[in-house]
Amino acid sequence: MVKKILIVEDEVDLLAILEIHFKNAGWQTQTAANGRIALQQIEHSRPDVILSDINMPELDGMQLLQELDRTGSEIPLVFITGFRSLEKMKMAWRFCAFDFLDKPTNTKNMLQVMENAYHYGKEYVQSARKRFYRLRKVS
Repeated sequence: MVKKILIVEDEVDLLAILEIHFKNAGWQTQTAANGRIALQQIEHSRPDVILSDINMPELDGMQLLQELDRTGSEIPLVFITGFRSLEKMKMAWRFCAFDFLDKPTNTKNMLQVMENAYHYGKEYVQSARKRFYRLRKVS
């Protein structure tokens, strides 16, 4: 079975590098420059996992994650960011992000995290939604 990943990144050079790494590892790749384009692509071809930057124009990664949650999507999303903050991490966990990677990232580690998201992500999202549903209603 072919593993499908959607890579969402506004830095063109980094997007190209990430796509090469995943293609070389046997993944079928799709790319998007922002969350709005990503949502359009998700409608047409359901990726198994999403790797997304947080800070992007038009629709950022956090807004993308919230929209996936709002629509009930169970596609696991992993953030890759150069600007990690505790506040953003807390919000991401509330909306069921699977994991965080820092820029620059170790390729071997990134591929392993995405393999984990592929194998366990759907169940994680389902479980996390149940746990965090009350927390989101309270805040």
